[in-house]
Amino acid sequence: LFMFENAGAEQLQPLVDSQFSQMRLAVVMPWIDTIYYRTFMTDIQSKFDTELAGLATTEITGVVPLLGTTLFGVIQTAVQSYAIAFVVITIMMMLLLSSVRMGLLAMIPNLLPILLMLGAMHALNIPLDMFTILVASIAIGIAVDDTIHFITHYRMAMAEHRDMNRALKSAISEVGQAVTFTTLILGCGFFMLTFSDYLGLAKMGGFGALAIFVALLCDLLLLPALIMIFKPRFGQKDIIEINTDVKEGVS
Repeated sequence: LFMFENAGAEQLQPLVDSQFSQMRLAVVMPWIDTIYYRTFMTDIQSKFDTELAGLATTEITGVVPLLGTTLFGVIQTAVQSYAIAFVVITIMMMLLLSSVRMGLLAMIPNLLPILLMLGAMHALNIPLDMFTILVASIAIGIAVDDTIHFITHYRMAMAEHRDMNRALKSAISEVGQAVTFTTLILGCGFFMLTFSDYLGLAKMGGFGALAIFVALLCDLLLLPALIMIFKPRFGQKDIIEINTDVKEGVS
């Protein structure tokens, strides 16, 4: 109204329609974490409803509300999918290994890379978006595959040699070499995406490579350590248990 009184209707044309019945305000926002968009939109809508109660109706539109709602839905459903995937994979591990305890232990190397990746994103203040949310699915797929290969070979070697020391050394020397080469190739392939000019793709490549390399370390270092501590027998008897000599063989 101040612009209308001082300069006439021409100054209002970018803001109102031809009937002077609707007004549009554009707000420029930075790219922030998706979960904060919905809260911001709710606060703005509440402010408008309070200040313009009985005078006018307001509606928030534009790219930011659309992206905020879409990304929030994607992330919410992705988190639910990951929770279901972890439960299903854990049950499958228990059935595959015929052991509840070993199935739970096998999930530790699979879960740790994702937790470290999310922790690194939080420490670096990197928002969760449609690209970075996909890294977890990539990491768990590769980690579970390597874990199954390692434990399956260890179980078969222990049934053959009846010795936990020899079985663990065999699993590390044979499966460990194959897992190392395949994981390094995949990790380097994802790392190449960090050179992309598109920031979302670059972040996915960088954190994807990080999760893949951490998963490799967990399968080669953490998983054997868990086996040495808990000494799973997989229902077999007359097995020579692991002793301190295996440390020299593993190193």
